[in-house]
Amino acid sequence: MEAPSVLVVGGGIAGIQCALDVAEAGLTAIVVERAPSVGGAMAMLDKTFPTLDCSVCIEAPKMLDLAALGAIRLLAYSELAALEGKPGEFRAEVIQKPRHVLADCTACGKCAEVCPVEVASEFDQGTGKRKAIYMSHPYAVPRTYTLDLEACRRSGGGCRECWVVCREEVGHNLIDFWQKPVRLEIAVGSVVVATGLEPWDPTPLAEYGYGRHPNVITAPQLERYLSSAGPTRGSVPGLSAAGDPPRVAFIQCVGSRDVRWQDYCSKVCCTYATKQAVLIKDHYRDCDVVVFFIDRRYYGKDYDTLYRRARDLGVQYRRGRPAEVRPVDKGKRLAVRYEDTVRGGVIEETFDLVVLSTATQPASGLVGLARVLGVELDAAGFLREPDPLRRPLETTREGVFVCGFAKGPADIAESVTQATAAAGRAVAAARPSRRRIEPVPRQDGLHPALPERLPLADAPAQHPTERVT
Repeated sequence: MEAPSVLVVGGGIAGIQCALDVAEAGLTAIVVERAPSVGGAMAMLDKTFPTLDCSVCIEAPKMLDLAALGAIRLLAYSELAALEGKPGEFRAEVIQKPRHVLADCTACGKCAEVCPVEVASEFDQGTGKRKAIYMSHPYAVPRTYTLDLEACRRSGGGCRECWVVCREEVGHNLIDFWQKPVRLEIAVGSVVVATGLEPWDPTPLAEYGYGRHPNVITAPQLERYLSSAGPTRGSVPGLSAAGDPPRVAFIQCVGSRDVRWQDYCSKVCCTYATKQAVLIKDHYRDCDVVVFFIDRRYYGKDYDTLYRRARDLGVQYRRGRPAEVRPVDKGKRLAVRYEDTVRGGVIEETFDLVVLSTATQPASGLVGLARVLGVELDAAGFLREPDPLRRPLETTREGVFVCGFAKGPADIAESVTQATAAAGRAVAAARPSRRRIEPVPRQDGLHPALPERLPLADAPAQHPTERVT
């Protein structure tokens, strides 16, 4: 009998790790990723905290394993449309969106070279451009180009330069303007949701001037500027043209811990801002960096060491939430007005660059996906766990599990840990012959197997130590 499959929705680091663990357990993992490539938010990062290791150096090998393992089926540029049945006997309907580039694409890049259309790059958070025919990023898996027909139409379209160069110069015929969506029906035993996160758009916060002042940027945008593989090859535009020494301000909790927007703590903002402050000091040693914060929250083992490293490098931390950012010096610099809650008084300082540490939130498609899966969301928009203490990673539908940012704010290490745990739960649920034994609580709340008081005096003797020779 063929081993059951586990459907993994989402191809970020959590989804990748989950699929790899499912395959190692002997089952088939089917990964559905709505973007043209797997990798998620981690692929966008330059360094990871707290060790400042190269992000892609960690994730790229896992991405390659995902594509190479025969026990993993990758459905990129696809979306889950329906899920029916029960654990062990689910039937999933997946729609593969048309790439308009056939799977035999060799990724030579000739089509992108001749394409005249440029649009904002989603991967670079709008800091750079991509062509209408593009590959998401240099480490994309699968290594196949995608043709954005909508971008072609908006620009007037009709040039077909990509089709000409692929056919006549490269010698292939791999571009299909008439490609249609493909509907797939897949039998799976269980489902894991690992749809990841999206940064919150701070445009509604008019007091900070995001979108109006070019030197007010978000932390994800700064991440791409700092990356050597980013659009500016590691140069930060607001600082490159600044005087000596340049000044940078980080404003924390932008959109998070705010009842107007997201009332929860996004959990990673304090640490990623400190990481970026350290990287700025590494790129611009004389730069003056100030972090405005409400509280410092560094979750995880050794994360606080990154804060101490930043302080040793001269990064300043000011307790106070800025009320306004406005242009001064004919728009060349920015004035930040805030109340210093430690020293007292309202203070105004000028900076060359203001970085907004924006809230992180569930992926935008999670609401629709929850409807397809038949599961509930909590008040913050994450998938709800009915019993997170006794049955972690379970959703409100049996056989459907969740890990990573789809269940709540989490960093990379925590997401990977949850992904491995979710893989174990999903593998067990995919095998219908294995019944789960539920704990039966007593009326007084104690488990029947546990005595009310442990007999310490009559405790069994310890097992003798075995010597291995």
